[in-house]
Amino acid sequence: MVTRGVMRLALGLALASCAAPTPVTELMIVVDTDLRVPDELETIRIEMRDGQGAMREASADVAAGAPLPVTLGLVSRTTLGPIDVDVIGLRGSTEVLRRSARVVFVEDQTRALRLDLLASCRAVTCEAGETCAESGCRSIEVAPGELLAWDGSAPRLDGSIAQDDAGTDDASAPHDAGPIDAGDEPIDASPLDGGPPPECRNATECDDGVPCTEDACTDGTCVNTPAAAVCDDGVACTTDVCDPITGCSSTPDAAACDDGNACTTDACDAIAGCRVTPVHTACELGSYCDPTGGCTVAPTFTSIYTTVFGSRCGPCHVSAGTRAGQLDLATQTQAYLELVNVPSICETGNVLVIPRDATRSLLWRKLAGVDLCGDVMPRMSRQLDAASIAQVARWINGGALE
Repeated sequence: MVTRGVMRLALGLALASCAAPTPVTELMIVVDTDLRVPDELETIRIEMRDGQGAMREASADVAAGAPLPVTLGLVSRTTLGPIDVDVIGLRGSTEVLRRSARVVFVEDQTRALRLDLLASCRAVTCEAGETCAESGCRSIEVAPGELLAWDGSAPRLDGSIAQDDAGTDDASAPHDAGPIDAGDEPIDASPLDGGPPPECRNATECDDGVPCTEDACTDGTCVNTPAAAVCDDGVACTTDVCDPITGCSSTPDAAACDDGNACTTDACDAIAGCRVTPVHTACELGSYCDPTGGCTVAPTFTSIYTTVFGSRCGPCHVSAGTRAGQLDLATQTQAYLELVNVPSICETGNVLVIPRDATRSLLWRKLAGVDLCGDVMPRMSRQLDAASIAQVARWINGGALE
């Protein structure tokens, strides 16, 4: 990569003043290895990505004589980063080892980022966002304080000093490409050493952060495929979609809840699922809406009085002297007059029987023990069974006809 004069990439270009030299904001990437060359390692490739995802790369053929440590200079004139740096050791086309870092420039200073490829890391697998270093796995985030001061030379791993840039040019393996300037734009993707660089080399590099996409690297190109099955919320009436940008969405679809019953309204609740509500007014007077059977003939008041009011409630509501709650159920005619559309003495706003609406009628609520005002009726052991309470509800929902 470099033999005489380190290669430099300008990540942004500002016009320099002719009056006085401008301090350089530069990052020197230094790479050495304790792997055997060429038995274990032949090429070192350095890849750099800016914050917009544009990439450049440079390679050093150490098997052909490129000196170690490999040194690459990055010059910044308009931005401090961050940039992502990947150092990859290759044997042929096979990746042997990778070291990663995310780093920012230190303004007006030249600092060194050391990313050595160590044999001890070959068998180490780190978590996402980590890389293997001298002490094992660590975060790829490199703080400015971790960057070394650059004195112009880079020592080898064994402590010896590499030949500096003032030495004699090595004619056997010239790698100096000269300064490369990216101009005013972010790092462009034009290759440094031939051939367009691949967008990715493995699926991990293609993670788009969207949980419902399947991320893959295919022929060097990232492919992020939405997978709607991942978004299944378990609610049968919602349409589950994976948006490749925003992720999962589940939209209620009332049509999926249509029960084919003309007297019900069908809705989809995004959490509870289908909700089917009977609309008794959709049926003729004298009929109520059965959620499963449609409009159904309601019980008559005669049958309700005979089986419920007269036999079960009458004993407590028979005369002016003993009737409970001022309610007289002594006869069928009197019972109807005292029940339908009659306000209750128990709290303002309560009506004993509201035709077509059993759930708001205090009579049904007291029989069923729902949203009570006062006690459940009839009291104690005389309470009605579920079938009798249902008959009262059907009579009310059918219009509470006399």
